[in-house]
Amino acid sequence: MLDATGFTFRTALSAMKYVGEATVEEISGESGTCLTIEWRSPLDERFPDGLLFSLSRAKLRRDVCVVKGIGAKTRDKLARSGLRRLEDLAYSSRRSWRAQARLLLDWIGRDQVGLLRATRRVKDIDLMFCFQPEKVAYLDIETTGLHADARVFAIAIGIAAPEERRFKITQLFARDYAEEFTIVKRAVELLAGTGCIVTFNGKAFDVPVLKGRAWYYLGESDSVFERHHVDLVHELRRVKGLKRRAPLAHYEGSILHEDRAFDIPSAMIPGLYAEFTASGGGPAFTRVLKSVIGPGKPLEVAGTPIGEALISAHPGLSDMFRVLHHNMVDVRSLHRLLGWALRESYSRARASGFPSDERSG
Repeated sequence: MLDATGFTFRTALSAMKYVGEATVEEISGESGTCLTIEWRSPLDERFPDGLLFSLSRAKLRRDVCVVKGIGAKTRDKLARSGLRRLEDLAYSSRRSWRAQARLLLDWIGRDQVGLLRATRRVKDIDLMFCFQPEKVAYLDIETTGLHADARVFAIAIGIAAPEERRFKITQLFARDYAEEFTIVKRAVELLAGTGCIVTFNGKAFDVPVLKGRAWYYLGESDSVFERHHVDLVHELRRVKGLKRRAPLAHYEGSILHEDRAFDIPSAMIPGLYAEFTASGGGPAFTRVLKSVIGPGKPLEVAGTPIGEALISAHPGLSDMFRVLHHNMVDVRSLHRLLGWALRESYSRARASGFPSDERSG
């Protein structure tokens, strides 16, 4: 059987590598119903999030350019004089620099994210040390694109956060347009317990769309989205030194070596979802996923048994599973790319003259 991209679904699933476990649950309550899939995979213990986040503190303490009046040329002159860190400037003979350095060091020591965020040249990613790993949410949404009545409907929302030695991704899927209310409400509840959101192009798309849909259904919910927001579309471009914006797939391939050759292109998702809802595939999709995903059922290749069941149940279900897989991989990539960007930024700072006794704390 050929899917919409011209590849056999069975061949596509052979490239969907996922090591971990997953559960499927149908949420039902006063707010309505939706489908929830939770994916849990082991964390890379070589690079614990707490350690990676602390690297941003070390980098910021060394960045004398956050002090007003210091640019690249002045920074280089100060470095030749042995003034390379904010700690060094705290004892500078120049009173304004000395006062600013001491104030910034106080804010860094007390994790004052709001004050630091308003400081010149402090980037969003530089403040990751202010957050505990479990308070950071990785967010990606799938939508219908611009609908016929000029609305954009959210159809799948992926939200992830680290647990103890595991990384959990919660996917909220609207099996029809009526279930959008439930997935938006549940997403707002999940985000309410976080302090930082990590996205890719989320400042321009994901968060504004989700915020708009939350306002439409729930009214006042702006406070949920007033979180520290790290948009990797800008951070990765800067670290990689690219002149133009690149899609997430570019970084997944060049940095993570993620194989997305058989992925569903984002542009196809609205059309596939319209066909899925028109055919009434929601009940069959739920039934099949519940039968093949659950505790004790291996997911080293997240698809072969799933794919066979979906193909036999309904022709359009296989593509919808690939849409959810697309969303899951994107969310997982956000976590891995953030870690890479923190390590790379820190390494470059060391290479440019980090003192040998610098510590991340």
